[in-house]
Amino acid sequence: MDKLKIENYLKAFPGAVFPEYQPLSAASAAMLRDRLKRRFNIATDADPLTVARELDALGVVWAGFNAQDETFQVSKVLASAHIAVREHAYVNWYRYDDIDKIRFDDLDRSLIDLWYPGADDIDIFDDSLDWVLSISHHGSVKLAVA
Repeated sequence: MDKLKIENYLKAFPGAVFPEYQPLSAASAAMLRDRLKRRFNIATDADPLTVARELDALGVVWAGFNAQDETFQVSKVLASAHIAVREHAYVNWYRYDDIDKIRFDDLDRSLIDLWYPGADDIDIFDDSLDWVLSISHHGSVKLAVA
């Protein structure tokens, strides 16, 4: 998680506690990336940029949802696709080499404070690796399902 996001959150919500998260080590991110490659049939020798591009290409634009809408929630997108959420989710901040683990409820509730429109392209998934929800810097939502 970018330190600036934490600082901005604490400024916006004095006295609040930033949602607990766990940054994955480089080795853990690589293992998760390898699992995603297998799950989504991406070449095992694909580099992180290729993984990001191929997962993006597999995604389908999820009509009716835009992350910039005030009422946007990841849980609503997943519910519309009949996808059950697990307790934790992963947020990919770059090329599946900068990943944070966070409670799904915290992510859903605080997404607008964690994802910066105009700057962030993020991917969200859980341990099932059955789906990857991508949010572009302009708010469009894509869903890839294994």
